[in-house]
Amino acid sequence: VPPHAFMPRPGVDSAVVRLAVRNKPQREDVDRKQFFKTVKAAFAQRRKTLVNSLANAGCFSLSKEQYQEILGEMGLPADVRGERLSIDDFSDLTKKILFRSLNG
Repeated sequence: VPPHAFMPRPGVDSAVVRLAVRNKPQREDVDRKQFFKTVKAAFAQRRKTLVNSLANAGCFSLSKEQYQEILGEMGLPADVRGERLSIDDFSDLTKKILFRSLNG
């Protein structure tokens, strides 16, 4: 959307995003509540790495080092940010966090 479509006129172009609600989740093998808890923690602190965001959120009883290990197991770099992960990545991350939380 061009700047002249707004008042006052911004210095940037804008975009319209259309979202469609799915009839069923993309992944059904992960607890929905825990999945959203993970996603929320990943984006709670703007511009932080995923490891720092998860560790600082305090949602799960894991250390920063444990989050780094999980990301390594997933083949993700330690400095990855939440916006780089797909829904499947977040699902896998959630399952690994829950497993590690329950089993040490």
